[in-house]
Amino acid sequence: MKEIKIEHKETQILLNQQLQDLYCLELECKDVLPKFKEVSKDENLKATLEAQYITLNSNLDNLEQLAAEEDIELLDEECLSLKGIIHKSEIYLEEGPVNDSGILSHVDRINQYKTAVYNSAVRFAKELNYKKLYKDLENIKNYTYNINDRLARLVDNHSDDRIIENL
Repeated sequence: MKEIKIEHKETQILLNQQLQDLYCLELECKDVLPKFKEVSKDENLKATLEAQYITLNSNLDNLEQLAAEEDIELLDEECLSLKGIIHKSEIYLEEGPVNDSGILSHVDRINQYKTAVYNSAVRFAKELNYKKLYKDLENIKNYTYNINDRLARLVDNHSDDRIIENL
């Protein structure tokens, strides 16, 4: 099996792309999360969406600061990879019996995607030996993991409630 070597310059390009994608993802979420919160009926889901909104604003600030320190230009571009997930989730902005479960499902998808991109950015920063950037991205990633954990607990609670209702 051949060992694949990626040159330093190529890894830098990959890191820049990941940071750009993360910025785009956080901006897209900033637009949709308040809409989800507004139509949600579940108070725990609303609280989680609010916590995620606060976290993403902090993430945006941190990404802007990190990009400035590393001289990386973050553009406000359309994030096509996330647009599909968000477009599908817009049906839950209308009132209906499955709204909270649908919102929860789509927010979970969004967060899983964000986590994957943060993981790549952390790995590339580490490969490039950017110790501060690596540490800062790792911290941001951990906030995303915490939100994912909170969402998972909500999913479990919703599942338990539906099981109890069907007894």
